[in-house]
Amino acid sequence: MCTRLFYFPYSFLVFFLLKTTVLFSQNKNDQFITLEQFGVAANGKDETTAILKAFQYAKMNKKAIHLLNEKIYIFSPDYTVDITGIPAILGKGTFDLSKTGKNAGNPSMTSIFQVTGSKKLLQRSVTGIRQNESKLKLAAGLKLAKGDILFFSSTEKLANTKRAYYAKGQRAVVKSYDAANGMLMIEDVFFYNIQQAFVWLNNEMPKIQIGTGVGFITSPMNFMACFKLQYAEGDISGYYRNFALSAIMFSSSQGVVNNMEADLPVTDNNGYSYCIVANDMSDITIKNCSLTGGRHVISGGGGGLWKLEESHGGGGNVAYPSIISIDGGLYKGSKNVLNINADNATIDSHGVVEKMVIKNCTIYGGVNLGANFVEVENVTVYADSKRAFNVGSDVLPGSDWGTYKISNVKIIWDKANKNSMFLSKADVREIALDNVFISNISTETLLMDFALEAPKKIFINRLFTGLVAPVKAMRINKSGHLVISNSQISKESVQRTGQ
Repeated sequence: MCTRLFYFPYSFLVFFLLKTTVLFSQNKNDQFITLEQFGVAANGKDETTAILKAFQYAKMNKKAIHLLNEKIYIFSPDYTVDITGIPAILGKGTFDLSKTGKNAGNPSMTSIFQVTGSKKLLQRSVTGIRQNESKLKLAAGLKLAKGDILFFSSTEKLANTKRAYYAKGQRAVVKSYDAANGMLMIEDVFFYNIQQAFVWLNNEMPKIQIGTGVGFITSPMNFMACFKLQYAEGDISGYYRNFALSAIMFSSSQGVVNNMEADLPVTDNNGYSYCIVANDMSDITIKNCSLTGGRHVISGGGGGLWKLEESHGGGGNVAYPSIISIDGGLYKGSKNVLNINADNATIDSHGVVEKMVIKNCTIYGGVNLGANFVEVENVTVYADSKRAFNVGSDVLPGSDWGTYKISNVKIIWDKANKNSMFLSKADVREIALDNVFISNISTETLLMDFALEAPKKIFINRLFTGLVAPVKAMRINKSGHLVISNSQISKESVQRTGQ
């Protein structure tokens, strides 16, 4: 009798736990779909129709897509597929996109997938934005909460004036807002003085995650982007091949690109081809990626998303600065390719990045330091046939732009490289080198060519070449103020030029 009394509760408990596990498993699996559920066989045939049905279902029901068993899915849409609402593409498998886009006779198709949020105008005219301040008076009674994303857009030119359509604008995160008096506090500070701007709320910001086991390949030099994010957020991994516009394009978006792999071989007829692009007030962190090829592997840019009428202007487009942070990884640019010369570095801000941080990584092909603020730390640069650093790339002389700090950097030089290691064509604010070691150079290597225009201030501390004999050192315009300390070069080795 006693045995029976204890046995019944134990059996009931086992039944309850098993039932709960089954229900939990069903709920968990119900969060995603597979392409196979929609008749996709992955048998070497084009299955675009069935795959589109799966994407549409996932989008309408906000389901993730899970790829199975490293299959290859042939997908050839003739229009950009809006996957807004699909939270993730995960699992292990590859999309073969070789028969879509420009190479398939559809040149107007500039991206395969698009994730699109939206912005809402909050205030047509705000004044009094002050550089390095965190507060601003807006209209009272706005619906704003901590963590909301705002865009401030204007037509006032950046201090870097090489491209007339580059204007002052900023993405900001709300720290607090007092609806009674309209006082706004943002998490960071305002980057510029702006006399008058529009204020927008990123009121819909869809998210997309791409898993590490997911691949996207297309035919060589297919001029399109794989993913284009607008007013959205991305958590991007995966593998990408042959896209000749970009693998990932962020426009007015935010995100993390983590452990992504890309291989974008280029030929001399390709003027673009970027693995990752950050446009128009995007804020992107790139971590531990392996990116190869393209005109630039990582690039800032002006994506043409914003219209002048959205910023107190007339017709046309305007471009705004972004923020790019790179931490860890391996980045290889194009080597010895015609029309991709020494100035076309692996990482390029294009003069339309507010802040770029590069650390703990290896770069083949150099860096174009054209952002307003750049920090390069704990980095190894293999210059190959390029310059190690272009100082003030895409910056006009006389611009109030450019502070560059380079520390704990090792530069591996190619003895056949006849370029200068550092080049400046603009009198940016400042370049500071600290603990920089340069290997494999000769006494004839020109370290710095600042003869045309020099940074206003040049600080060199602990620069080492590994040579016993002095190097050719530097040519510097007389306008540059130079300080050298604890280094293998001296002021006596510097040739002054200019007026």
